[in-house]
Amino acid sequence: MKKLNVFLLLLALVFLSTAADVGAYDVGTYNVYYGLLHNHSKFSDGSGRPTIAYQYARDNAGLDFFSLADHCSYPYASGGLTDREYLKMQDIANSYNLDGTFVAFWGFEWTSDSQAWGGPPTLLAKGHIHIINSPDMCEATDEATNDLNELVDWMSTRDCVAFFNHPGSYPYRFDDFQFNYSDKIVGMELWNRNDDHYLDGIHYHDALNAGFHIGASGSQDHHGQIWGNVNEWRLAILAPELTRASLLAAMQERRFYSSRDKNLVLSFTCNGAQMGSQIDGGSLDFAIDASDGDGEIFSKIDLLKNGAVIETWSPDTTNPNVTTTTAGTLGDYFYVRVYQSGESGWRAISSPIFIISMDPDVTPPSPDPMTWETVPYATDEGSISMTATTATDSESGVEYYFTCTAGGGNDSGWQSSTSYTDTPPGGILYTYTVTARDTSGNYNETAASTKEKARTVRDSVPPDPDPMTWATVPYATGPYSIAMVATTATDPSGVLYYFTCTAGGGNDSGWQDSPTYEDTGLSSATEYTYTVTASDNSVAHNTTGYSVPASATTSYANNLVLPANGGVLEYFTSEYSSSYAASFLTNEITNEEGWSSVSNPAPVQEFIYSFLDGSAANLDMAVIHGGTGGSRGYFSKDVEVWTSADGTSFTLAGSGTLLAQPNDSVTINLGGVVAKKVMLKVTSGYRSDYWELAEFVVYGN
Repeated sequence: MKKLNVFLLLLALVFLSTAADVGAYDVGTYNVYYGLLHNHSKFSDGSGRPTIAYQYARDNAGLDFFSLADHCSYPYASGGLTDREYLKMQDIANSYNLDGTFVAFWGFEWTSDSQAWGGPPTLLAKGHIHIINSPDMCEATDEATNDLNELVDWMSTRDCVAFFNHPGSYPYRFDDFQFNYSDKIVGMELWNRNDDHYLDGIHYHDALNAGFHIGASGSQDHHGQIWGNVNEWRLAILAPELTRASLLAAMQERRFYSSRDKNLVLSFTCNGAQMGSQIDGGSLDFAIDASDGDGEIFSKIDLLKNGAVIETWSPDTTNPNVTTTTAGTLGDYFYVRVYQSGESGWRAISSPIFIISMDPDVTPPSPDPMTWETVPYATDEGSISMTATTATDSESGVEYYFTCTAGGGNDSGWQSSTSYTDTPPGGILYTYTVTARDTSGNYNETAASTKEKARTVRDSVPPDPDPMTWATVPYATGPYSIAMVATTATDPSGVLYYFTCTAGGGNDSGWQDSPTYEDTGLSSATEYTYTVTASDNSVAHNTTGYSVPASATTSYANNLVLPANGGVLEYFTSEYSSSYAASFLTNEITNEEGWSSVSNPAPVQEFIYSFLDGSAANLDMAVIHGGTGGSRGYFSKDVEVWTSADGTSFTLAGSGTLLAQPNDSVTINLGGVVAKKVMLKVTSGYRSDYWELAEFVVYGN
């Protein structure tokens, strides 16, 4: 019984850990996510590779979100970011983007300098703007997009957001904001690198007073290779979840603040509407809440109206909560500044709240009372689903709230979706109602719908098959890893899998959705034994019996063609450029484009490698990684590995075919053959214009 209780506790923790973003600070119905959007790589005037930039920002700087925004035209001698590089940046961002863990955007910096920087006569000296999430890019040197009004027209047809960069850095400043308004321009950098660009609001207020509805941003504009670690300053976004769509929607709604602290939490609301909102005027009730992950003390809070301070507090506490009431009329904007003890200057500045109307909305959505499109019903042994009628509101959007009024089930909380699924304990009768409210500052709410009931049924049957079986028994994927695949089990409530290493000292998988598991961080040339079991997703968490044990042995440790291990690339047929070089085949990065052939390559592309000091080696296994293939699918297809015992004549050791899909690989067993050299051949590709590979690995000793 103790073992069963411990199992149920562990499984519950797995479910809880997947329900919310780990480590996120919360502000009411939103979480706070910290990151940077304006950064550079070797694609323009930076010094690092884009792949390394995203990896570093995630793993070393610990950012929640990140984007590159390389210059579209600068350096002018080389032309800056190219269309092909911009598409590659999108591919890299997509490969690193993982909902709930790390959001990767892409972008470019529209760079409009004066001709004194060495650019062409088409440069009009307007300033710099970074544009995020656009499917394509434009040039500040192109006569079609070198003027701010032309840029506004161009952005109007793209799903993107844009920010004014480092205002005041140059004599020219966005035509002093006297150009056509664009709702795509959502923010302004109030700091850049280690420099303050707020300067008592001189640029920020000029843009706001000119009618631009922009929020408070900032970025490190980094050109080196420590992305996110230049300082602890961050852009903080308030969003319900850590996904690209959620963060983009928050930026479009100006729901973010500029912070010169890595974990400062700030909430600024008016009549219940969060920073960035556009609301009705009249009597305004403001609430300001702040905290800090390091427990720092807040020394001062300023509330500003139209650029002037109208009220100041000196809370001298770690968690200030202040309120006030004032009047606002059409065209007014309000925002807050916060300060901390022992720190010079402001620590955080909110996006404004904008007064856009003097006709307050007092009408709830329709229908009122709310009605059901589909009354609650049991969808399986552990859940009840329901759908409200889609409500409408002439002034704003609509949110829905499903309430469990009897039985002890769960309320939904306010949500934008009309559908809700509750997962309460089985065998009980539950009763629900639904209401709706608009998203105006008044949050006008309908009356509740009729009460409707549904009963769940407790599940007692584990997934099938029981006991579990193997689809693919464990097998070595290299010197430090073993992969395996369980039979795909079935259960009406869904299935989780648990792979257990029973011998050899490997790692258990933990409960996971996927029937595939790869154990990593193992020792080379070592045997490991595994079993697999499955559990359903019902509240009972019914578990199958264990599969039969199955074993695999990891391969030899050394990658013999790696330069650090003495491998030497002695010959290659072709390479596209230094950015797609043959040397990238041994840089230990498998999820990139890597090497690219010249245009319309010869029928066979060869790569010949020798080993440490030209000596012979025992070759165990070769692995060829296809990589991402780029946005246009430049995948290599048929590959061969040849070995040479005397360093002159070669014998075919094995061949394989890569699929036309990202990150596919081919493994060829070399059987311990003794050789002085090894040759990789690419004999065909899925396109005729370019072939690409990411990595070539040869294990042995």
